[in-house]
Amino acid sequence: MAYLLTQLKEKGPKGAGCLIGAPADMRVVTSNKGFCEWHVEMQGKVIHSAMALMSTSCNAIEYAAQIIAEMCETALDITKSTAQERNYSCSLACISTDAVVGGSAVNTVPAECDVVCSVRRPLGYL
Repeated sequence: MAYLLTQLKEKGPKGAGCLIGAPADMRVVTSNKGFCEWHVEMQGKVIHSAMALMSTSCNAIEYAAQIIAEMCETALDITKSTAQERNYSCSLACISTDAVVGGSAVNTVPAECDVVCSVRRPLGYL
């Protein structure tokens, strides 16, 4: 495969454009939303849940929840302040919390929490 790509780059035809299949309801589109994904890893301090409020632990899920809440506020601010782009079915920049994983037992303050977030945006936004 690498050989083929090298040969195409060196000797192959030069294109003036590109057609890419995308979910567009069989319509011609001239752009697509950009995509960015990031992973946030929260580190807390594990302890038995009976001692959770004794200032000797740190709940990673609770701190992750604060970050998620702030992201939700930012997403709402974007919908209020961003001009809509007619070329997209959802024309605003979109921030999404896509996955949250944390904790290992019911009786333990979680020491870790991983959050996966993404942003989709029309060209020129954010």
